Amino acid sequence: MIKKILLIVILLSAYVFSQPDNGEQKQISKSPKKFSFFAQVQSNLSLDISRSDTSFNYKPGASFMIGLEHFLSKGNYLAGFGAGYQFQNKIIGTKGNYKIIPVYFFSDITLFTPIMPRLSVKLGYNFFIISDDFLKGDLFSEDVSSKGGLFYEIGLSKQISEAILFRITFARNEGRIESAGKQYLLSNEKLNLGINIIF
Repeated sequence: MIKKILLIVILLSAYVFSQPDNGEQKQISKSPKKFSFFAQVQSNLSLDISRSDTSFNYKPGASFMIGLEHFLSKGNYLAGFGAGYQFQNKIIGTKGNYKIIPVYFFSDITLFTPIMPRLSVKLGYNFFIISDDFLKGDLFSEDVSSKGGLFYEIGLSKQISEAILFRITFARNEGRIESAGKQYLLSNEKLNLGINIIF
C-alpha cells in the first residue's frame, strides 16, 4: 500500500512540473538550478533476512548518511533527484557490516498551508554492499554476495530558510543475499533525522 502511495505522489509531482502556469513558469525558468547537500542521522529499527517461511531479525547500530540532491521548486512543490552514501554500519552481537547507496527521485509537497511541514517522499534503487564476513558463523557458513533493491522513504520536511531544510522520515531499504546457492531477501528499516544545506 505504501509503495502505491509513494508512486502516486511522485507521478503527481511529475505532472505538476510538466504543466506551464503563466507568469510563475516564466519566473521559475529564470531561476538557477538548485542543489543541496544533506547529512542524516539514522536510527536503525531492524535488519530482516528471510527465505521461504523463515525469517531472521538483527539489530544494526545507529548509522550516518550524506548525499547530494538536485531540485526545482514550483509553487507548493519541490522535486528532483538525489543520491546518498551510508557509512559502514555494524550489526550488534554478530560479525559483519554493510553500506547502503540509494539513488532516487524525491518530492516534497505542501498539503495544507505553507507554514505547515511538507509531505516528503523518496522512491528509487539502493545498492546494498556487505562485508566478506557478513553474519558469518551465525546465519551463513560460506561466502556471501549481495544485490540491491527497492528504496523508499516517507515523512515530513520543513524549510526554515532559503538555505536550510529539515526532514524527519521513515525509510526502507531492500536487497538480496546469496550464499551456498541459496537466495535470501533482505530489508532494513530506519528512522532518519536530516538537514539539507541548499546552494
